This record gives sequence, C-alpha cells and structure tokens, in this order.
Amino acid sequence: MSGDTTMWHLQDRNGNTLVSGTGPVAWNAERGGWETPETCYADPDRQMVLAPEPVLESRHITRLAFRNRFTQAEKIGLELAALDKPAGTMPERTQAAALRTYLEDAAAATFVDLARTDTRAGVQFLETAGLLAAGRALQILDTPILPTERPL
Repeated sequence: MSGDTTMWHLQDRNGNTLVSGTGPVAWNAERGGWETPETCYADPDRQMVLAPEPVLESRHITRLAFRNRFTQAEKIGLELAALDKPAGTMPERTQAAALRTYLEDAAAATFVDLARTDTRAGVQFLETAGLLAAGRALQILDTPILPTERPL
C-alpha cells in the first residue's frame, strides 16, 4: 500500500470531511475504494479525495538564532535590567530576578520553540515591561525562520 500518512481525511469535492483516520491509507483500484489496514471505504466513482492532515512546520530555532533576533541595544538593555540593585524596591529586585531567570532558562535550552506558550509569554512580557519597543515581541516571535536558524 502507498500514500501512508499519519492523519488523513476523505473529503467530498467541496472539501467536506466524510471520514477521518490515522495510519496508512491508499486508493485500491481492485476493491474500488480507499483502503486502510482496518477497512476499505467504498468509492467506486472515486468521488472522495484524500486530504492529509497538514504538517505543522517546526518553530524551533537555535539559542544563537533566538539571541540574534534581538538588537544589540535590546540585549544591552536586558542585561542592565537584569542587574540586582540592592537599594531598589522589592518589586524592582523581583523583576530583575525574574528577568535573570528567564535569560538563564533560554541559555540552558537545547533550542528555542517560538510556538511554546511560555516562550511567547516571556518575550511579550519583555515588551510589556518596556524592555522592548511596541511591536517587537511579535517581530521576534513570528518572523519567518531562516534555514540557518534551525537546529541541526
């Protein structure tokens, strides 16, 4: 059998899903239908079309690629904001500690997943805290990934 896919849908010509499943599926001319290991969906006039589940592109980038999405001025600003100022208020010191923790977590990661909720929340927090200009968080997170940014 050919045409193996992980998730598939058999749709009518208008794109309405009639049957969905997982695992291998292929057209079997002898049986006049779409065949899976479990059954054959009869379709002698071949009215149904196979629509594989779209494969979502990985949003993983290297740590260096993530760092390079920030400007030099932004990186300097983050480093300065992460400094502990013993004379500062407790909320200021807490925010600096939270920023240090975020930066250390990013440095310890094997790669950065731009689609992860915590990654997105962290970068958006940097913008909300005034450490990034308005609109920069989405630029950093949603700029298309270049082949050179992907982990090997």
